[in-house]
Amino acid sequence: MQNKKIIPLMLFVGACLAAGITLIWLLTDPVEAQAHPLIGQPIVRGEVIIEETVVFEQEAPLISEDDLFARVIQAEAGSETLIGKIAVAAVVLNRAERDNETIYEVLTKPSQFATPSLKAEEECYTAIEFARAHRDIFPDDMVYFRNKHYHTKYGYPYVQIGGHYFSTEEEHK
Repeated sequence: MQNKKIIPLMLFVGACLAAGITLIWLLTDPVEAQAHPLIGQPIVRGEVIIEETVVFEQEAPLISEDDLFARVIQAEAGSETLIGKIAVAAVVLNRAERDNETIYEVLTKPSQFATPSLKAEEECYTAIEFARAHRDIFPDDMVYFRNKHYHTKYGYPYVQIGGHYFSTEEEHK
């Protein structure tokens, strides 16, 4: 028979596993060891039961690709003008094309973009639509941007828009 106190714990573990969150828990109530249905190992309270990063593979992301895209734009350029948001969207689209990857793959590479915001303003979605419809306003090799100054190791300075500095792979004159 299942202990009712464990049900919220199991639901929380399931949510964390689905999100790929690292779990380290110490449990305190002494109870009999029992197999946990989500991890398949006995849980003995008072011991560390999980101490690893769980990688959750799935066929589709938990949010749509456009929602993730808009949330990253919000995080990266939320205080910028619409043209600044469009330029950030163009960088993402250019990287996806250059690397033959999906937008999701580009946005989820480690240390490439800011952590997505919890929600995005409508202007971020507008920026994505505009950048897709007008691929010719920025060079295809504009694949880098940075706050406050140009990259010193990557690309050639191209344009400053607001607080962002955009660079290309080739020098443009």
